[in-house]
Amino acid sequence: MLLAYSTPPHYLPGLGLVALVPWLLALPRLGTWSALGASYAMGAIYIGANTWWLADLTTEPGHEYIIVGMYVLSVLVRAFSIALAGVLCRYLLTRQVCAAVWLIPPCWLGLEFLHEFDLPGPYPWLNVASCLAWFEPFLQTADLWGAYGLSMALVLFNLAVARLFVLEGPGLSLKLRREGRRGLVLPAAASLLAVLGTLYGVIQLDRYSALEAPGPVVGLVQGNLAQEVKVQEDADLLPRSFDEHLALTRRALEQGAELVVWPETMVFRGATRDGHYYWGQDSSRREFAGGTPSSRLRSELQFREFYMARLRAEIFHEFRTPMLVGVFTEVPPEHRDEDWKDYTSRRHNSAMLLGPRGEVLDIHDKRNLVPGGENIPHEGNFLIRWITTRYADTLQGGVSLVEPGRRDTRFVLPGSKWRFTASICYEFAFARTHADLSRDPAPHFHVNLSNEGWFKRSSELDQAVLHTRLRAIETRVPQLRCTNTGVTCSIDACGRLREVLTVQGQDREVQGVLVTRPAVLAQPQSTVFVQWVGGLPGYGAATLNLLLILFMIASRVKGLCRRGRPPSQQAGASRPEA
Repeated sequence: MLLAYSTPPHYLPGLGLVALVPWLLALPRLGTWSALGASYAMGAIYIGANTWWLADLTTEPGHEYIIVGMYVLSVLVRAFSIALAGVLCRYLLTRQVCAAVWLIPPCWLGLEFLHEFDLPGPYPWLNVASCLAWFEPFLQTADLWGAYGLSMALVLFNLAVARLFVLEGPGLSLKLRREGRRGLVLPAAASLLAVLGTLYGVIQLDRYSALEAPGPVVGLVQGNLAQEVKVQEDADLLPRSFDEHLALTRRALEQGAELVVWPETMVFRGATRDGHYYWGQDSSRREFAGGTPSSRLRSELQFREFYMARLRAEIFHEFRTPMLVGVFTEVPPEHRDEDWKDYTSRRHNSAMLLGPRGEVLDIHDKRNLVPGGENIPHEGNFLIRWITTRYADTLQGGVSLVEPGRRDTRFVLPGSKWRFTASICYEFAFARTHADLSRDPAPHFHVNLSNEGWFKRSSELDQAVLHTRLRAIETRVPQLRCTNTGVTCSIDACGRLREVLTVQGQDREVQGVLVTRPAVLAQPQSTVFVQWVGGLPGYGAATLNLLLILFMIASRVKGLCRRGRPPSQQAGASRPEA
C-alpha cells in the first residue's frame, strides 16, 4: 500500500523512499517459500491498487466478467515478477558476503524490465521509478540512465534506510543495526547519489530552460467520443463525431494552428496506404481524378462513411493545413511475409501525416501493441490463440489482429524546418521505443496519439501523463499528447507539464482543442541515454538475475547431493591417518 500511494494519482512526496523498507527488513527473517508468498501478496496489492481501471473497461452489458477476469489475470501474472524478486533479494540479503546487497537494485530492475517483452505480453506499466515523480530535480538524471536507473535508485534509497535497522528477537523488535562504520557505507553512498543527482538535475533544469524556443503552432483536437460508440460502430453517432472533429479543426485553424492533430483511430473505417477509404477504394479513387479530391466528397450523402477521403477533401478545399491523424491502415505488400497469416483482416494502427493539399506525406505504424486488444502474443500457439480470441470476441466483437510497425518514421512539417516523431497509445510506456525515435538527427518535438476513452476518468490518465513525462526527460524531446477524452497536454524537455486542455475546470471527458507551441530546443541533440545507454541497464540486470537463479539452483543441488553422502564423505569429515 505504501508503494501504491507513492504513484499517481496520489503522489505522496517522499513515501516512495521508504515504501520497500518493511519488505526488505522482513525478507531475511523468511524462508524461501515464505519470501515468495509474501512478495507475491505485496506485488498483487501494489499492482491491483494501481491498475483497478482495467476492471472497469468499456464493454457490452453482460460481459463485465470478462473484463474483471482480464484484470485479475493481469495482476496475478505481473505480481509473479515481484514474487521472484523477493526470492532473489532474500538470497542476497542472507549471504555472508556483505557486498551481495549491492546487487538488489539491479535484481529488481531485471524483473521489472521483462514486462517490456512478450512474457506473456508486453505491459511495462508503473515501474517503481514512478515513485520519484515528485522529486523533479533528481528525475532529470533519466537523460543519463533512463527510467531504468531511476528504478534502481529508488530501490537503493529504500535499501539504504533498511540497512540502518534490524528486526530482532521473537517479537521482531525494530532496532538500530550495530555494524559500525561498515554499516554506514551503503546509506552514505545512497545519500551521495541523491545529492549529486539533485545538483545535476538543478543544472539541467536551468540549462534546458535557457535553450528553449517556441516551436510551431499545433492544434490538438479532443473530440470526447464515448468508447461505446466506437466499439458498436454506431451508424448515426460516428458521422456526427466526425463532423465535430472537423468543427474543432476549424477552431484550431482560427487560432493559427500550423499543424492539426487528431487522436488515435479517430478517422473511422480505415484507409489505404495512399489515403483512400479502405472499404470503397475504387469509388474513392474515382473522386480523386487527376489527384484532386472532388468537392462532392464534402456534401453528398453517399460518401458519408468515406471518412479518409472526406478529410482529404476538406484539407484540399478549405483547411489548407497539414494534419496528423490516427487511422487503421492496410498492411503493405512488402510486410506480408509470413505464409501462415491471412493479411486480408490484418492492419496497422497508424499515424498518417497529410499535407496542405490532402496528400499522404508519411506514416508511422504502431510498434508496441496492446496484448489481447490489438494482437495475440505468441499467436502461433493454437491454445493461446483460442483463449485470446474468445476473450477478444466477447470484449470488442473480434480480434483486431493489428500488425506491429517495422520502421522509425521521422516526419517533417511541410514548408518548415520542424522535425517530429509520433507514437500511438501506450507506446509512451516503452523507453526503448522512444530512444529509437530520438536518435540523431533528434526531432524537435514528439506527438503521442491516444484513445483513453476505455478508461473514463480513472487514474490511468494520470499514469499515462507520468510515463510521457519520463520519456520527455530521457530524450529531451518535448511531448504533445493528443487524446480522445483526456488528458491532452504539452510537456517540455524537462518533463514539466506546460499546458493542459481544460473545460470548466475539467481535464478529462471534455471536448475542445488545445492550441500550443511546444517548447522546442534550439539545437536538439540525442541524450546519453538515447545515444549510448538505451536498454543496456535492463538487459544487464536481466542477465544478472538469470545468473543468480542458476547459482541458486546449483547451490541447492549441491546441498542435496551433500546430504545424500555417507558422513565420512561429507565436507569437514576427518580423514583416516596414513
